[in-house]
Amino acid sequence: MAAKEITKSIDGPNEEAANGKADRGRRVHMARIKYKTLTEQMFYILLCLRTECCGIDIMEMVSEMTGGRVLLGPGTLYALLGDFVKQGFIKETAVEGRKRSYVITDAGEELLREEYKRLKAQVTDYERAQ
Repeated sequence: MAAKEITKSIDGPNEEAANGKADRGRRVHMARIKYKTLTEQMFYILLCLRTECCGIDIMEMVSEMTGGRVLLGPGTLYALLGDFVKQGFIKETAVEGRKRSYVITDAGEELLREEYKRLKAQVTDYERAQ
């Protein structure tokens, strides 16, 4: 299959994508791949956002949940929150000055659930290998 045909099969017919230029379809496809597995930080952010909260609350909750094992700095946190909003995994619920609150969406719950299943399967594999 030619490169142009492969691009079409992934993105649909798009001359720009076939020429190697990023288009909206390509970014959507890459986002699905990007979020196929979650980092610990991603997992805990989504877990915290089952309850509406702001960034500072999330950092404190992650630290408490993990006994300080998972550290979440402001740069990482706010970059991920922005990505999650763009992808529709969370939504902004309130803005008070610079303070923004968020909550998980149905798409975010599904992503979190799939990651839980993946992690649980790894634990099962580990236990079977003992």
